[in-house]
Amino acid sequence: MGKRTGKYGREKMSQLSKYAQIQKCLNDNKDRRWLTKWAPSVASIWLILVISILCLNNKYLCLSDEVLVRLLETTTLNILGLSVIVLKSYFLPAKKNNLPEDYD
Repeated sequence: MGKRTGKYGREKMSQLSKYAQIQKCLNDNKDRRWLTKWAPSVASIWLILVISILCLNNKYLCLSDEVLVRLLETTTLNILGLSVIVLKSYFLPAKKNNLPEDYD
C-alpha cells in the first residue's frame, strides 16, 4: 500500500491538523482558567499556614529562630518558584504559527 498523495488526502490531513491545533488551544485556555484560580489559592493557603506557625511558635511549637528562618525561606521559595514556573509556561506570548491562518 502506498502513501496518500492525492488532493483529498492532503486536504483531510490539513483539516485534521487545523482541528488538532484548535483543540490544543481550547485545552490550553481551559488549563489557564484553572491555573488562575489555583495559584492564588495555593499562595493564600501557604500564607495562612506560615502565619499560624508564627503565632503558635511561642506557645506550642517552641522552634528556634534559625529553624523558623529556614522554614520561611524554603516554603516561600518553593511556593513562589512553583507558581512562577507553572504560570510562566502557560502565559507566555503565543508563537506566531500557533493557530491556522484561517482560524477566526
